[in-house]
Amino acid sequence: MEPQCPYDANPAVTALKQAIALRHLQKGVHHDDRGSQYCSENYRRLLSAHGFIVSMSRKGNCWNNAVTEGFFKALKAELLWRQARMTRQKVVQTITCHINDFLQSAEAAFRTIMEKPSGL
Repeated sequence: MEPQCPYDANPAVTALKQAIALRHLQKGVHHDDRGSQYCSENYRRLLSAHGFIVSMSRKGNCWNNAVTEGFFKALKAELLWRQARMTRQKVVQTITCHINDFLQSAEAAFRTIMEKPSGL
């Protein structure tokens, strides 16, 4: 049974078109919740036209997205909600710096764990 979409999904379709164009995305799995913007005919047709397989959580099963949604909530709470209004460029710059810092920290921690203890 096809999910019902109560409103126009044009903003989501526009964002998807931009992502595909800017990142040259082709094929893959597109997983999302059952939000009506994602199950609209236009959105699904666009994904299909670019070779994407559509994957959605089952009704009432939010756990598939829990980790991702938790990450974005923390990101917004730590970085964006504390700031005054920012331009799109500033938001992108702030998030990019935060993710790069996190990855460098995680990489350093991983290297420390993988080092052999001295004397062995």
